[in-house]
Amino acid sequence: MEQDILAEIFAAEKEVQERLAAEQRSSEELLARVKRELAEQLAAAEEGLKEESGKVLADAREAAAQRAVALLAETVSRADRLDRISDEALQEVVAKRLTGILPEEQS
Repeated sequence: MEQDILAEIFAAEKEVQERLAAEQRSSEELLARVKRELAEQLAAAEEGLKEESGKVLADAREAAAQRAVALLAETVSRADRLDRISDEALQEVVAKRLTGILPEEQS
């Protein structure tokens, strides 16, 4: 009878160890699957951020190029206006400015 009880205890212990080992394997498989899923999500998020930053950079470059074109056009227009001012008109402006700067001559 003691042998039967010991056999049952050993069988129960073996069953518990087998279940424990099965749970351990199951837990390891679940952990590995979760790690893979998280790695995939991280890779997808990184790729999304790369695409987003590339788009932001391209938009910024385009905006800068447009500003440069606008500034160049404004500068060319201003230079054309200044170029059309006659020498006589410039001399008048300079003379008026000089009279305000230079002291008056005393006779």
